[in-house]
Amino acid sequence: LQEWSADAKLMLTSVKPERTAGDKGMQEITFVIAGRGPLDAVAWFLYQIETAELPRGYLIRNVADHFDVVVLGNETWQQWDVNYQGWADYSQQSHWYSRAKIGLNYTMAWDQVGVNYKVFEITACRTLCMTNYRRQLEELFDLDTELVVYRSHDELIDKIGYYLRHDAERERIAEAGYRRTLAQHTFRHRVKSILTILEQDFGLHAPPAALQAAALVTE
Repeated sequence: LQEWSADAKLMLTSVKPERTAGDKGMQEITFVIAGRGPLDAVAWFLYQIETAELPRGYLIRNVADHFDVVVLGNETWQQWDVNYQGWADYSQQSHWYSRAKIGLNYTMAWDQVGVNYKVFEITACRTLCMTNYRRQLEELFDLDTELVVYRSHDELIDKIGYYLRHDAERERIAEAGYRRTLAQHTFRHRVKSILTILEQDFGLHAPPAALQAAALVTE
């Protein structure tokens, strides 16, 4: 953060982590900055904070303090003192998702609109997906029926504990999410939607070669 703020000619005067009652983990981080610099440098500084690993790292660290967690990803996870199992490429991820009782997803702060693909990957593996709330989720799933959402660290900890204690309910939601994803959220459905929008909204008709490629994707 000091390096990013220096580039933007900003002074990072303090970073204030505030912990929740009961020491359940990081609730928020307050960055106090002063000064001014070129607009593009300031924009880059704000972008770096928004997309930094800090929020996700504190979230997973918080969960790992309470439950048995396996973390897959790049080597930056080693600094968080969690059960880091290395990198898993796409051919391996379904194996890990399928073994889990709960698949935890965190949509980054800069993703204010939309849903990332982990939601669909986890549900497609018949694993209960628990993800931070985004309004668009309501257009795709029945919340707390086909997947589970959380809005705070405390709520996440409470819901993980609840669904680990209630196997039948957890498995029922996982099955419902699996069925919804296969019925409405595969590549086949997305390609058909894109082609329909191009034709109906823009009057564009996909050439035969594109249709053949789309058919290969959707089969």
